[in-house]
Amino acid sequence: LKTIHIPANITEIKRNTFCSCRSMESISLPNQLISIDDHAFDYCYALKTITLPDSVTEISDTAFYKDITICANPDSYAKTYAAGHQLKFICMVHGSLAIDPAIPATCTEYGLTAGSHCSVCNTVVTEQTPTPLKPHNWCEKITKAPTQNAAGKKVCTCTKCGTTKIETIPKLDASDPENSGLPKIGSTHSISGSRYKITKSNKKNGTVEFTKTNSSKSAFKIPAAVKINGITYKVTSIGKGAFKNKKTLKNITVGSNITAIGANAFQGCKNLKTITIKSKKLTSVGKKAFQGIKSNARIKVPSKKLKDYQALMKKKGQKASVKITT
Repeated sequence: LKTIHIPANITEIKRNTFCSCRSMESISLPNQLISIDDHAFDYCYALKTITLPDSVTEISDTAFYKDITICANPDSYAKTYAAGHQLKFICMVHGSLAIDPAIPATCTEYGLTAGSHCSVCNTVVTEQTPTPLKPHNWCEKITKAPTQNAAGKKVCTCTKCGTTKIETIPKLDASDPENSGLPKIGSTHSISGSRYKITKSNKKNGTVEFTKTNSSKSAFKIPAAVKINGITYKVTSIGKGAFKNKKTLKNITVGSNITAIGANAFQGCKNLKTITIKSKKLTSVGKKAFQGIKSNARIKVPSKKLKDYQALMKKKGQKASVKITT
């Protein structure tokens, strides 16, 4: 026997009735059933799950083999029996669902979609499925500049998770006019009383870091780009301590190409009241970058980047009263 249907007028299943029916895979029990006696379903190894109606109020301690799963309503005697005999239990109808919240992915760990399970029997109703990894946000630092004779190296660090990798920078092509007569990486250049350090030397895609200014004006603007020897370089970072203790500084505008603000960049600028950030590319802000600026200062950022920048600039030395707004 593989499938059995018990007629509606049956109220008892007596001792050993289906004992050792090892091929039985399913059985339908009537709603009038009251009791199940000793070994009634013992050794029924193919019967993985049995559904018991609410009418069942008497079950022998030895009615089932130990690996069977009881399916019934959560407020039935069958659930109490299953719990008392260490048998698996699932609800016939999952009426009380618990939400399994979604887990966002990071660049090192997969996430999960939202799901749900029955709060009574823990059966998964909506399965949580993995979501893909987020991309790393690499911040590059050249440790060895390439030349025409040797390859260079750069350290790439993810600003989100801290993962680090080392990459090789190919040797410069001696026949390429782009690579002739350019300033060396790390060299500094003075422009209108401010100093800039070459971070990438290239005629088309060169970049510099703003490192210092001699200006004593109350308002200052870090440009989006500067020209050095007739070549345009994007200003992509503000160096460590670039404006440290500039007590005359009250207002500053940060150019549209800035991706990084170094540690202590504005530390001790006690009269700095307004910082306007034009860049939508900012990915890192160093420790204590805003320590000591005015307690009622405002850091103005692009509206589309407000939430991202509020998180990025949190606890960078400024007092809690300093607002990050659009």
